[in-house]
Amino acid sequence: MALVGLYHTILALFGWDGGPGILRKNPHYVPGSDEPLADGTRLRPDRPGRNRLS
Repeated sequence: MALVGLYHTILALFGWDGGPGILRKNPHYVPGSDEPLADGTRLRPDRPGRNRLS
């Protein structure tokens, strides 16, 4: 378990876990992107016409 904790600490320090990073800032992190959206929030499709199941 200690190795798992060390592993996750290293990920967080360098931003490799998707967060902002502590030592090295993650250039792809968008502030607030890790916070949940309110219930019922509609999401924009990434590409028009791609939001249907086929």
